[in-house]
Order: sequence, then structure tokens, then C-alpha cells
Amino acid sequence: MSDNLENVSDAIALDSTITTNLQAETATPATSSISIRVAEAMEEDIDQGVVRLNLTDLDYLGVIPGAVVAIKGKHTTVAKAFPTPVEAAGRRVIRMDGTIRDNAGAGLDDWVTVEGVAAAAAREVSLVPFDSGRYGPEDVRRLREALAGLAVLTKDKVKVGIFSARGTFFRVTATEPEGPVVLRTCPGYISC
Repeated sequence: MSDNLENVSDAIALDSTITTNLQAETATPATSSISIRVAEAMEEDIDQGVVRLNLTDLDYLGVIPGAVVAIKGKHTTVAKAFPTPVEAAGRRVIRMDGTIRDNAGAGLDDWVTVEGVAAAAAREVSLVPFDSGRYGPEDVRRLREALAGLAVLTKDKVKVGIFSARGTFFRVTATEPEGPVVLRTCPGYISC
């Protein structure tokens, strides 16, 4: 009987950890937005699903580091926003990698609009690989782990580096709930 109580306590502790980790990501943001030029991502941010803004821009938007922002170019996408390190600050730009630029329909030096958004914890996500490979249960588990913490919208392209050295791309075809979501590590919510 005590084993069952321990397992229930573990499940509650895990649920609390997920809730705590998602607080910054799902906080309801202020309604401010900015128009800003696109610049190349910092090397350490490539394929991490993050953008960098000067701290003054994050403050203006009412966004705390690690929260989700919407980036609107020709299309709209989402990413987690972090401050540009002091040593790299200077230009008033949003730094993002090629995948996020593609998802936003924006190129280097283009103007995009950025605003804070509320993002729910994903209950279910459907992905379609760009290649014709087949993915078994172990592959899906590894994919879940690789994408944990990523903010996405339906139609976004995501890249993971676990199946090849160059990375493998997937398209997000559906999310539950709809709208901006943050992917979690819970088993069973990603389908390929």
C-alpha cells in the first residue's frame, strides 16, 4: 500500500514540476508589440527554438526571459524569448535562426512584429517528417525528449538533430489545444 502512495506522490510532484516549469511560458503577456529588424541568431541558439531581444525590448513587451513571443512576418510563428547578452547587445534587432525565420516568413534585415503571447502546455502534437522515413516507438520517445520545451504553432517546421548529423525536419500538422503551445516530455502526446 505504501508503494502506491509513493507513486501517487511522485506523480503529483512531477505534475507540480511541469506546472512550475510552464509558468513563465504560459503567463498572460502585456499587449504591447514592437516592429524590429531580423538578425542572425547567436551560434549557441541555432536549432534551440529561441530568439534574442535586448532587455529593454523584453521589458517594453512585458515579457520575462523564457516566455513565449509571437513573431509576425509574412507568416506568424512563436519562440521563447531571452535577452541578448550584454557583450552582443548594441543593435536593436531580434536574433533568430533560419528555421524560425522560415516559419515567420522573414529574412535577414526584414522587419517583423513581436508581441508576448500566452502558450498552453501541449496535450497532443502531430508531426509529419519531411523525409519518407518511418519512426518507431523508440524514435518517437527520442523525438519527444529532443523537442521538450519548444514553443510551436500548427504549420511550423521544427528541426531535430537526433536522426542525422544535418538534422531532420518535421512539420507540425496539429496541436491540442490549438494556438501557441509548449511541447512537454510526457509520454504519448506526440504522434508521427
